[in-house]
Amino acid sequence: MKKLLLFSVLIAGMTFGQTFKLTPENYKTADNKDYVVYEFPGKSKTELFKTAKIYITSNYKNLKGDGYNEVEPDQIVLNLRANAGTIKRLGIPVIGGDFTNRYEINFKDEKIMVKPQFESIELPDGMGGLTDKQAFNKKGDVSINKIHFEGIQEKTNQFVEELQKGMQKSSDW
Repeated sequence: MKKLLLFSVLIAGMTFGQTFKLTPENYKTADNKDYVVYEFPGKSKTELFKTAKIYITSNYKNLKGDGYNEVEPDQIVLNLRANAGTIKRLGIPVIGGDFTNRYEINFKDEKIMVKPQFESIELPDGMGGLTDKQAFNKKGDVSINKIHFEGIQEKTNQFVEELQKGMQKSSDW
């Protein structure tokens, strides 16, 4: 029984523990991939596409124009904007650090692939904006505030994990 429990924990860790880190080459997993693949046994490509579309459109509002694009039933591409965190300037909290990610979601029978890509960050009050190439200096070190950097990674991983969990929910009502 203990072996079965340990095996289940290891499998869950491998499936759900694939977190992205923002690198000078954009997002990468621990095994150096720029995407994750989730399996949904018994689900067709069309079923997975529809489930993802329902999840996205019910959880993310105002995805007009370039915010949401699809090629049914093969791919959904999202451009999502989120806040990377609040920093203090002269001891006063300054809200800012809005960043944009592009999420490419591809579908096959029984599988989806999610590939995030960091696009840009707008820094608070007059600090300007940075693209993916400017978030790191020439040495490969992070050139943005640590709070924003960690917030970007956290919100990216949160989106990917919530999409995967949302796809597992039953659509019975």
